[in-house]
Amino acid sequence: MRVFKSLFIVLLFSSSCNSFDEKEVKNEVFSPEFKNYQLQNNLELINLDTINTYSELRKEMSRIDCSGKVAGLKFSYNQVHYNTLGFAYCPNISEDACYFTPNQFTIKNDSFIKGFKKRKSIEHLNRVLDTTISNKYNFRYKQNKLKPAVIFLYVEDKHSIVVTKKVLKEIIEQFNRVNSDKSPDYFKYTILFEGYSLLDIPPPPPPPVENNKLILN
Repeated sequence: MRVFKSLFIVLLFSSSCNSFDEKEVKNEVFSPEFKNYQLQNNLELINLDTINTYSELRKEMSRIDCSGKVAGLKFSYNQVHYNTLGFAYCPNISEDACYFTPNQFTIKNDSFIKGFKKRKSIEHLNRVLDTTISNKYNFRYKQNKLKPAVIFLYVEDKHSIVVTKKVLKEIIEQFNRVNSDKSPDYFKYTILFEGYSLLDIPPPPPPPVENNKLILN
């Protein structure tokens, strides 16, 4: 009887461990490129749960970029642990970055705009990505892969870091959804943490129009 009880406890413990492992795996979400940079030992991790504002986060990311590494961002949102990459330019290095891609997304706080369309909540990102995928001109030439997306992100400091985490969570989940039935690089993306909002830059003024003058002979 004692042997039977011992065996039962061992099986119960083993079953509990397996269930715990499965739960842990389901609660850990990674962006496609995160593990690649992690394997290359080129990541420096930032725990967003210890950061208060967007500007504080961007300052840390710029420091990491100046050291020649990439910022790995980890955070918790609704009891799910997320891991992704973020890029912010080193202020001490003069570089011109060129992103030749039509798949550009601009996000301010928790709203975004694609092209010249009106702003929408970040919760609509799934629809925007589906629309992007439906357009054949957004794919690479003669490949079943989309041209990579560049996401320009800016969050005002009047918002807590929770807003930043909410936006990152939505980006990770929606791009993972798109890539889930394809290869991880089917729709690659880069998140650029900007120091200002591109949405607030006013359009250039129209060219001056000369008044038509009636010339009398």
